[in-house]
Amino acid sequence: MLIRFFAVLGLISSVAACSHDIQLMRLEETLSSYGSAVRWSRFEAASDFQAETARRPVDPEAYKDIHITAYDVVYRHESDDRKNVRQTAEIRYFLEHEGVEKKVTDRQTWKFDEQKKQWFLETPLPVFTR
Repeated sequence: MLIRFFAVLGLISSVAACSHDIQLMRLEETLSSYGSAVRWSRFEAASDFQAETARRPVDPEAYKDIHITAYDVVYRHESDDRKNVRQTAEIRYFLEHEGVEKKVTDRQTWKFDEQKKQWFLETPLPVFTR
C-alpha cells in the first residue's frame, strides 16, 4: 500500500514538472521568436506577441529607416509562481538618414495566459529615438 502511494505521488510530481517544463519551453520559444522579429525589424510581427491590452497599431512608415544591429538580452527574472517574466534587452539600431548607431534599453514584462496557454508581452514595443 505504501509503495502504491509513493508511486502515485511520483507520477503526480512528474506531471506537474512536465507541465512547468512545457510552459518554460513555450517561454523560450516565444522570447526567441519575439527577439528575431525585432532583430529583423519586423515590428508588425513583434506586435503580435503583445497582449490585447498593450497592443497599438504599428505604422510601418515610422520604422522604415531603422535597422537593428544587435538585440542582446541582459537580464531575465521569472516570478515565483512562474507566470510572469521581466526581461531587459539592449537593442542597437542604425538610423539610415542620420548614419548613426544608437541604443535603447527595452524593459519587457511577459505574462502567461492560462486559458490560451501562451506568453504575452504586457509592455509596449521599444521606442527608437531619432
